[in-house]
This record gives sequence, C-alpha cells and structure tokens, in this order.
Amino acid sequence: MMRRFAVCLLLCFLVYTNAVDAEISSVEAPVKNIIIMIGDGMGFQHVASARLGAKQPLVMDTALVKGSLATHTIDGCVTDSGAGGTALAAGFKTAHYHIGVDPDGNNLYLISEAARDVGKAVGIVTNARLTDATPAAFSAHVPHRDLEDQIAVAQMRSGFDLFLGGGAEQYYSHCESLGLRPIDVAVENGFQIAADKMELDKADRLPLLGLFARKDMTAERYRRLLTKEPSLAQMTEKALELLSQREAGFFLMVEGALIDKRSHINERSSIPLEVAAFDNAVAVCVDFAEKHPGTLVIVTADHETGGLTILDDGQIRFTSIGHTNAQVPLFVFGDGADAFADASDNTDVVRAAFQLGRMVFPDQPSASSF
Repeated sequence: MMRRFAVCLLLCFLVYTNAVDAEISSVEAPVKNIIIMIGDGMGFQHVASARLGAKQPLVMDTALVKGSLATHTIDGCVTDSGAGGTALAAGFKTAHYHIGVDPDGNNLYLISEAARDVGKAVGIVTNARLTDATPAAFSAHVPHRDLEDQIAVAQMRSGFDLFLGGGAEQYYSHCESLGLRPIDVAVENGFQIAADKMELDKADRLPLLGLFARKDMTAERYRRLLTKEPSLAQMTEKALELLSQREAGFFLMVEGALIDKRSHINERSSIPLEVAAFDNAVAVCVDFAEKHPGTLVIVTADHETGGLTILDDGQIRFTSIGHTNAQVPLFVFGDGADAFADASDNTDVVRAAFQLGRMVFPDQPSASSF
C-alpha cells in the first residue's frame, strides 16, 4: 500500500513538473538572448535610496514582473557572493565561498556554459575584478573564491567570448599552481585586449578582454574625474553590440559590484550613485530588449549588504558591515517575464531561464568542460 502511494506521489510530481514545462513551452517562444543583471549587495532599501536621490522612479521600477528572492546558502546561513552567485548561475544552492561547485566540490552546470554549448555568444561584465566571486561563479569552478589566479585561467579557457571589468593584477600575475600567466592564455586564444574606455570604444570583434583597473574599478563618485575607465553602462553597451552579432543569440551577465563594496564600508553617499549607475546599465539592456524581440532581462541581487535602512528624513543608516539574510528584489523585463511571477528563491531564476532558452537543465550537478 505504501509503495503504491509513493508511486502515485512520484507520478503526480512528474505530471506537475511536465505541466509547468509544457506551459512555458506552449506559451512562450524560445528566448534568444538572456541577460542576468546582478546588483551585488543590493537590497530593497538600496534601490529606494537611488529612487530618492533621483527624485523619480528608476528603470528597474518599470519591470513587467517584480518579486523578492531568498538568498540563503544550502545550510540556511547568510550567503556570500560565491554561494549566492553560484545559485544564480547554476540553480543549485551550495556552501560558503564555493564557485561553480556543490558542497562536495562537484562541478555544477552553469547557464553560461549551457548557452555556449548551444552556440550562443557568452559575455561577463562587472565593475569589480573579473576574478571576484560573482563573475567567477558564472565562469569558473573552484572550491574557494580566493583562488583568483586559477579563476582567471579558467575564464580564458572557458570558450566564452567577452570579459569586461577590473582585475588586471590577477591576469598579469603568474599562476603558480598552473605555471603560466592568464594574460598569455588570453593572447593564445585570440582575445583582443582593451585597457581603457578609448580602447573599448575601438574594439570591434570577439573574443574581447577588457581590463580597466588593477583591482576593482573606481567608485562612481570618483570614476569620471580621476580615471579613464568606462562606466558599467558603457561596458554593457559594448557587450551588447558585439554579442548580438551571433546568429544563435547570447547570454550576458552584468554585475554592479560596487554597491556591495561601498556598503561594506558603510559609505552612505555612494549608495544612491552606485545603484543609479547600475540602473543606467539596466536601461541599456531594457532598451535593447525593446528593440530586439526574444530578449529576456533579469535584474536581481546575490544578497543584501549592510542592513541598510532609510530613516524618515531620507537619511541612510547601516546596521551592519556584512551581509544579511534580507530578501532581495527581482525585476524582469522582455520575453518570458511572466515565467518569473512565482519565483521566491534565487535558484528559481536560472531554472526558469534554462527553460525559456530551451536549454537542458540538469537534474543533478554535472561536470562541465572547463
């Protein structure tokens, strides 16, 4: 009797799962271009601070679908960007500091890899180091986020087409464990290399590696006055220009990393500026989606940083210098947005994106070709 009951439960689950898949398949045309935008450390109050600073709604506020996501690790703890980024890239929760692997160290199949494997162009854009946890989670598999030299080599061997961000120090340093420099691997694989905004503007082909700062890129309040670095929106615009030339479409991850960096040091005046800079990049992607049917734009965060609150007088107050377990916002634009209406966990995001892109989501962790 119990065995029959268990079989019935399994059949009901399979019928439900197939019905959900069929609903997406029948209602939604395949999504050609998938863009995931991550405001690192960006909670609801971070977004509100930028809205107050702008004295008008943000582009994020115009999303077709809005929601909130839980971000905890596999053991229910407050996440770091390694585990949080991996959940958004692979659809599986993992342990602290893990990059693209499950708690036992097995490689997870990333949506960026799945896109590459079906012939799409793949790009990674950040204003942190390219080897920092979030961009690494979409482009490498290592047991700890601090293995940045190995991450850089993995990125150049990934078969991806575009990397734009900071982190020149990691790329030009010798990777002792592998006996080479990541920048040499980039040259061997034919990457065009840009070092500032002028060189980025001139870049006209893939693969492209942009290294615009020795470490993280410069905070928005100083960038235009003190550097020749491109903005996050400008990097995003170049990525779309080049990636969209691929007939099969593309996958693009864009990270506004400095929201998190400035929240960790409780720099109140920078938060509205960094969120606004991220929103400018969102505007670039939303404009692209409106002009190119078959494009999905997902905007969310890997976790909240700083326990930020806004007081009655509009002033920002931090309650922590670390991450919190607060839910983070979700904004979805473009084709397939309705599929995210019930999303409530960070793993839900990539699972829906896999389905909408007609890419096979693995039932369990599986090794990639890195």
